[in-house]
Amino acid sequence: MDRWLCTLGRELSAIAYNDLSVSHDSGGRLQLSETGITHVLARLMWLSAINSHRASRFIVIESSQADERKSGADLEIWFTDGTAGLAWRIQAKRLYPAGPVRAPRYERMDHKVSGRLQATLLLQSAARDQLRGLSVAPLYWLYSFDPTGVPHTSSVDCRCGASDSDDGILVAPATRVRSVVVRRKRMVEPFSYHRWRQTAPSLGEILCPRASHPSTTSLDWVSSVTAAIDPAHRPPGEMPQFVYDALEQPDGGLNNTNDDLLDGSDSAPNAAVTAIIEMSED
Repeated sequence: MDRWLCTLGRELSAIAYNDLSVSHDSGGRLQLSETGITHVLARLMWLSAINSHRASRFIVIESSQADERKSGADLEIWFTDGTAGLAWRIQAKRLYPAGPVRAPRYERMDHKVSGRLQATLLLQSAARDQLRGLSVAPLYWLYSFDPTGVPHTSSVDCRCGASDSDDGILVAPATRVRSVVVRRKRMVEPFSYHRWRQTAPSLGEILCPRASHPSTTSLDWVSSVTAAIDPAHRPPGEMPQFVYDALEQPDGGLNNTNDDLLDGSDSAPNAAVTAIIEMSED
């Protein structure tokens, strides 16, 4: 496996980190939402992947608001070799600076949709697809920056180059987020930056092809790191029909949208399929 995924993960993290830092330094004049950051990152993934001409496929789906209300996801990424695949179904939250009586924290981790926890919706939508034989991992991306300005030294000996901005996207399984939400009243600062930074790895760290790991295909590599994050993860398997359809389209399905949602339908969701590209297997 080459270093493209690692480099991409660190680029995405750096953008999230730097954007939030600029927002913080603006004193509130520049406001950034999870949706805005996610849109920028989805576009970057598309452009980076197209420019890299990879040999297996990579599909990014940015959810509409209607999709998110049913699936609990802001974003979905399908990794596939053309015959099998797996998905990361992602809900994003951003870090907010400290207030007069609280530490920097991720807001709305306990958000509810029609009385149901968003984390529960994410877990249930993934479980429905898993019952259909699909490999879908429900994850949280936590957009972050260090408001203290103290650099963070990566625990991973990355050959691709690490920096303090690698903490821009922390990755946590939805099962853990839901557990913390349920127990939040018995915890001190359950959604604080320092709590999650200590336990949630960064996207760049997760995708780094460290020398201690054997060379493998990109799909197998992503499957192995996903299993390390989410023990309930299934190996790559069948894919929704809209993914197969996108594989057959010369534009990667960029214009493939309709009214179906990420809730077990075989049709493409009402969202932008922003990338289907080729990843090389070194």
